[in-house]
Amino acid sequence: MHLLPLFTAPANQIADDVLLVIDPGELIQIGVPPMVCLKLLGASAARGKAKKIEAEDLLHGVATHQSVLEDALRDHRAEINRLHLSREEVSEDLCCSITCELMKDPVVCVGDGHTYERVAIAQWFASGARTSPVTGEELETTALVPNHTVRKLIATFLEAKRRR
Repeated sequence: MHLLPLFTAPANQIADDVLLVIDPGELIQIGVPPMVCLKLLGASAARGKAKKIEAEDLLHGVATHQSVLEDALRDHRAEINRLHLSREEVSEDLCCSITCELMKDPVVCVGDGHTYERVAIAQWFASGARTSPVTGEELETTALVPNHTVRKLIATFLEAKRRR
């Protein structure tokens, strides 16, 4: 019977997407009680739809958040241009090691302890990377924490430049 390979998969598990295409009659033929068959397929179909909707909502939320962050970063770059800041004037410690620009929203990556511009490191991780952009080492975590100290140093630096 062509269903046998599905039931001999690792750990005798069947993926939800496989259950969605199995004919209930075939399950009954191999000895699955009709009511169990209907409950199994119904639950799988419901979960699949819920997962799809949940994933779509999540992706929409991420895209919206990313758009807001990129708009804020664009405004920050315009401010730097208005102040005519050169790379030589800005301390390397206030710049993101990915973008090499003065940061707007500095965050510490818990996995490597380095500070990055939030948008840049988020895009790094969104590309599937799980390594440190600075060291190249594999990260145990990609958690990000706001770096309030660097944010204050940047604000003080920019305020001093505005007064000139």
